Amino acid sequence: MNQSDIFKDGAVNGLVFLLLMLISIFFPIVNLVAVFLLPVPFVLMTKKHGWKAGVVLFVIIGVICGLLLTYISVPLVLLVAIGGIVIGASIRAGSGPYETWAAGAAGFAVGFGLLFLVTQFVFQINWMDTIHQGIEDSFSTSENFMRTMEVDLDEETLELAKEQAKSLVYLIPTFMMVISIVFALIAQWVSYRWINRTEKTSYRFPKLRYLSFPTSLIWYYLIAIILTWIYTDPSDMLYLAGVNLYSMIGLLLVVQGISFIVFYVHHKKWPKFVPFAVVAGLVLFPFLLLYPLRILGIIDLGFQLRSRLSNNGNQ
Repeated sequence: MNQSDIFKDGAVNGLVFLLLMLISIFFPIVNLVAVFLLPVPFVLMTKKHGWKAGVVLFVIIGVICGLLLTYISVPLVLLVAIGGIVIGASIRAGSGPYETWAAGAAGFAVGFGLLFLVTQFVFQINWMDTIHQGIEDSFSTSENFMRTMEVDLDEETLELAKEQAKSLVYLIPTFMMVISIVFALIAQWVSYRWINRTEKTSYRFPKLRYLSFPTSLIWYYLIAIILTWIYTDPSDMLYLAGVNLYSMIGLLLVVQGISFIVFYVHHKKWPKFVPFAVVAGLVLFPFLLLYPLRILGIIDLGFQLRSRLSNNGNQ
């Protein structure tokens, strides 16, 4: 690959990124889609020319965004660049779809960590104080509205709800990880589609029924539960570690449970709408289905249900 091709691809990907960045900043509704596409130019550049080309593209775009847009946009460029470069490098190295997804999620998580540090120490933005203030303002607005409507308020219930809302601040790392996973999934899927179309390849995710996490996940979940039992002080780092580990692994176990349902429906040749109904029910009634799916995921991992069903079906 000669230098002119690298410059050409860098210019195209850079212009696409800047266009997506402008859409993300100035167009309200469309930006919800555009912001998830921001890592794709870095994925494509890195996949084709290597991680060094991806880093050079990041430096150039970072300087342009800092000069033409606002210096506050640079942390966002850093976030999407790290995730995109990691995904692109993983695809270039021939890693499998799930390995690439995991690497990309880790890349975005690192980007979020750096974003947190930059905003905290460079721009003096305290995330926890900002979120706490937002919760206070939201409850105050809701309370005033309900009083104007002459709705009776139970002060004790209101304070309990407020405290529960504030406790979500301690789950910031979990929220970052969940967003990282979603970012990586969308960026990788879009990149696969584009690469398949332009390079006539066949990158794709395996069927969901084949997705299964390592059995060791159960032991990590048990460690997280023990940490939440032992450390109950929110100011304790081990408490924060336990709560976030518990929440994050719990979500992975829910995914494991959904994956098993898809496998079981396929194994029994049931109608395909069943998994969609389960996912729709989870979205609409999360507190009703979250724990049963988590338990199902634990049972699937612990007792290797898929292997048992497959073996029974072959006999």
